[in-house]
Amino acid sequence: MEQSVLYSKVRVLHAACFAPVLCVMIGNREVVKELCYGESSGYVRVTGGFRRVSVTCRESGEELVVETVPFPEGSQMTLVVCNTMNKLSLVVMPEVTCNAGKGKGALRVANYTFGDGPFQVIQEKEAVYSCVSPCTYTPFLPAAAGNYDFWLARTDSCMEVDEEVCSLGPYKAGGQENDCEEPQVKPEAEIHVKVMPGISYTACILGACDSSVPLDVRILEF
Repeated sequence: MEQSVLYSKVRVLHAACFAPVLCVMIGNREVVKELCYGESSGYVRVTGGFRRVSVTCRESGEELVVETVPFPEGSQMTLVVCNTMNKLSLVVMPEVTCNAGKGKGALRVANYTFGDGPFQVIQEKEAVYSCVSPCTYTPFLPAAAGNYDFWLARTDSCMEVDEEVCSLGPYKAGGQENDCEEPQVKPEAEIHVKVMPGISYTACILGACDSSVPLDVRILEF
């Protein structure tokens, strides 16, 4: 058995807009020394199994959240520090390779706002994703290499959308026409992604509902 299979590959995203600069410990090891809001760390290797994760304020040393998190052997993930109503929380975002096809990358969207959404993700007046609720992430869609622009808009309800028809891959790569109804929504933010072949991208929505913290998008790749 390869030695690498014994480990989980992990990075941390600071998505908690009301939280200070953070440091993160997994077990007795400090894996992140200083992480500001909107930043992601580099990857570290963590021995597979259940581990105690502690998130503290870098300046004061105050422990802000402690959770036991599973780190499956051979896995890769982003550990997201999020706001909740009364405290911080940890959300695991798995990073599983998407078989997008030759010459393509893959894209998904994650909502790590403070209780904001759900959102629609719109490209060329069509809903690529119809419902991205808080603390959730979408499936990957294949995308031909190139530059992509999307609108982000709030939606009152989550409606079913035929992902086989309203998908990013066929729209860009195959030249097929999509048959989705044009959404009548107000754009709230933009997503810009440059897709490269063989790379998977996650557009992470950050911000806070009804606050001075505007919506923002951070692109993570692996």
